[in-house]
Amino acid sequence: MKSIILALVLLATLATGALAESSFGMSWNPSVPVGNTADFAGGFAWRGASLEWRNFVRSDWAVGADIGWNVMTDSFEGTVTEGDLTVTGKKWNYINALPIHLTAFKYFSSDRRERRLYAGLGVGANWMEYRQDFGIYAFEETQWHFTLAPEVGFLMPWNSWVGYLGVRYQHAFASGNIDNDQGWFDFKIGFGLN
Repeated sequence: MKSIILALVLLATLATGALAESSFGMSWNPSVPVGNTADFAGGFAWRGASLEWRNFVRSDWAVGADIGWNVMTDSFEGTVTEGDLTVTGKKWNYINALPIHLTAFKYFSSDRRERRLYAGLGVGANWMEYRQDFGIYAFEETQWHFTLAPEVGFLMPWNSWVGYLGVRYQHAFASGNIDNDQGWFDFKIGFGLN
């Protein structure tokens, strides 16, 4: 965690001379869990948001950082055993995910005043909380995961603002007591200062 914070501070420090070439944005990120994540908390998830900063090192390349939050939920009828306790009833599964990435993006046009496609990759960490609720009982596990997040999208500039639509796949690798990789697709709908 310290190395991620140090890298973010270093990146921000190096970019202060080029703030005119930066973009700051925020987005709503509904998501769809896949694989092991969908097995625990499947279905379309409406709750998600992110903040991001991109610094253009060339007119068609940018580096930056982002932080997000996703909440995925699902409910089931069933029985769960934890140690000596067995509970039967309706259970609610929750995943709270907090991804933090350093990012790099390639733009397929060098004119920032035009609409343009982009592709990028985020590399970082993802803090995830896994929770199961049964009435007054709750079972919880938290874990940090190494994360890769490829993304494609479309920027639509107007004046000093920019709107964007994108799809990002969050892949959190198995870690600690969570022995399965986790994954979901974010659908980014956002705006920012260009």
